[in-house]
Amino acid sequence: MRAPDRLPYSSLAPTVVALAMAGSGLGAWDYHLGLAVAPVSAWAAAVAMGRWLQRIGGLQGPLACILLGPLAVAAAVAPWQPACNVVDSAALWALGPAAAGLWGLGIGALAALAPSRGGARAVLAALYAGAALPAAAHFLQSPQIDAYLPHAGHVAGALYEDAVAVGWRDVAYRLADLAWLIPVIAVASELRTRDQPWSLAALRRLARGHRAIGWALWTAALAMATAAWLAGEQRWRTPQAGFE
Repeated sequence: MRAPDRLPYSSLAPTVVALAMAGSGLGAWDYHLGLAVAPVSAWAAAVAMGRWLQRIGGLQGPLACILLGPLAVAAAVAPWQPACNVVDSAALWALGPAAAGLWGLGIGALAALAPSRGGARAVLAALYAGAALPAAAHFLQSPQIDAYLPHAGHVAGALYEDAVAVGWRDVAYRLADLAWLIPVIAVASELRTRDQPWSLAALRRLARGHRAIGWALWTAALAMATAAWLAGEQRWRTPQAGFE
């Protein structure tokens, strides 16, 4: 009889962050909780995806823990730290931690294409850090930042405002993410279902045999390029001249 898969410690990290936020008085189901939990959820989901593709453990258990653990903490502290607006909180959570977890699955799958476990860790770290570089560069160049990071969501320029609204720009960026996330995750899942290794060679064979998958991969590349172009147009910042 097969022993049950052990839950990786990384999948508990978002809940630990939520507990720390609750202890500091910022554990309400709102923007601040989502902003703190989202990057950790992305990393934890990436690790879970890599383990799953390497057939080390399951995926459903870690994902349930990653997504539902922080919500359980927020629900537990709700009588003392109520959220301002349930609808806005739900939208912020969907575009923040939930979507960041999906993004983590995508980069976890890409990192798992590396030929060695050490290489996969390096690729994962590079993808995670690289996604933050544009916003970090703009932060160093401007007095206030209004950024979109795939592993965090919307980072408001005024972090200390009582309310942060969800805009259509945030939705558009997440849709651009989905254009490449869904094909990558779908192909990875298909290969694992077929009991084939998740590798570049298997990916090429699958793309040749399924034209739709090949087009999906081209769409993924186009979506990433479009998102990068939009980021350049938005600039994610308020120029210094705006404060003079």
